Amino acid sequence: MDASKVASVFAGIAGISMEEAMDQYALIKATVDEVESKLKPNVDKEKNDLILTYACAVFVYYRYILIECDTASIKTGDVSVASNVQEELKRISALKDEFSQIVQPLFEPTDFLFRQV
Repeated sequence: MDASKVASVFAGIAGISMEEAMDQYALIKATVDEVESKLKPNVDKEKNDLILTYACAVFVYYRYILIECDTASIKTGDVSVASNVQEELKRISALKDEFSQIVQPLFEPTDFLFRQV
């Protein structure tokens, strides 16, 4: 997965410039690395590149909003919005959940049960 493609999609979702998105490069790279580490070994990354790129961008934006909520306002493009932070968090949280479900079949299972034999 290409972090610069993720940054471009993130910029579009967040309504910020590519330069502003690249200010979040560490967050973008960490998210890409995390998603790649969860993939099943047999997943064709090229075939699934588009959905993985968009999922990563949504995950980055979700984390970006969480970070920005600490400051009680978010910047979307040239507009700073303080009152709509919680609404935006709800919206992006729902989108994150949707993308999580979409990419879940590509990930190694993370939950397991101990069974008595």
